Amino acid sequence: MDDRSPVITGLGIITPFGVGGKALHAGLQAGAEPHRSVPAGFRPEALLATVPEINWGALLRPHPMLRRIDRFTLLTTAAIALALEDGGLGGEAERAHVGLIGNSHGSYHTLIQYMETLCRLGAAETSATQFGNTGVGAAFGFASIYLGLKGAATVLMGSSAMSYAAELLQSGKAEALCICATHEVVPMMERAFAAMGLMEQGYRYGEAFVCILLETATHAAGRGAKPHARLAGWGEATEPKVEHPTRRPGADAAFRRAMEMALRKAGLAPADVGGLYTAACGLPQRDDGEQRALSALFGSPPPAAALRRAIGDAPGAGELAALAAAVVALAEGDVAGQPIHGNALLTTHADLWGPVSSLVITSNQI
Repeated sequence: MDDRSPVITGLGIITPFGVGGKALHAGLQAGAEPHRSVPAGFRPEALLATVPEINWGALLRPHPMLRRIDRFTLLTTAAIALALEDGGLGGEAERAHVGLIGNSHGSYHTLIQYMETLCRLGAAETSATQFGNTGVGAAFGFASIYLGLKGAATVLMGSSAMSYAAELLQSGKAEALCICATHEVVPMMERAFAAMGLMEQGYRYGEAFVCILLETATHAAGRGAKPHARLAGWGEATEPKVEHPTRRPGADAAFRRAMEMALRKAGLAPADVGGLYTAACGLPQRDDGEQRALSALFGSPPPAAALRRAIGDAPGAGELAALAAAVVALAEGDVAGQPIHGNALLTTHADLWGPVSSLVITSNQI
């Protein structure tokens, strides 16, 4: 029997807590502070959650092209490589059948540096190598070539990418896909958030580089892979027109619709959920709407963690980071130190603008 249920077989996680799921889980479990720094080009008071220094030799095989790419592309490629290794896809023949879906932007930081050089010093002083890193999807294109993947489709972000990938697998259009979401802190975004007064309200800005290897259950079984979890349900909902990111009057209804949709697709009831990874990001007027939705749906919500309050909001990458944290928590048996009661976890997400989304994972034994 061909079981086309989407299962998660590989995780590539790089966050301000370090490399790997265990580092992320341990940091959340202990309530620890992630690595923080003031990167070059940022306001002196901008102490951000950033990825600490990486031993690249331990993550990526030597290649002349590595000298020509920027930090964003290196971290993106490393996250994908970690997911492939975790999933047991080490051979070129196996990787040739794996597609890649990534979020659509390149390195804003590199683009800003390139444009500043161009405007101040002229085209003769710009770097062709640096320009190559500024293109939309450049990082994912490089990773596909370097790691021997089938190709990159850099058009979707977060839960949209996960649900799209799951439906590709279920429809028979793919057997295995890497879904990658990454964000590197950018000075202009941090300054914009500060100017909007978000930092004063409790919002934290950060970065994350995450890749999830998703396969059909049959494909995973055929190559002897042991899944971490099943992606059992997904849902998205929009809300009334948003005039300002901190004022979202319809957020509670949208959160509830998204969660109900994900649970319905998973064939589960709220009582089956043993833990939550919420979208809370430190903005009271947004977080309160989600909390109302959780209380309305669950009554007394199960153990919960707010990843974005710990490592900061990484726009475009927060959804997958929360999902990866949930997968690790399911294996460890606790959400931020609180025991899980059940075999399912639910995540929620909402960017400053855009739809609300929810994902449900279950243990692979269900």
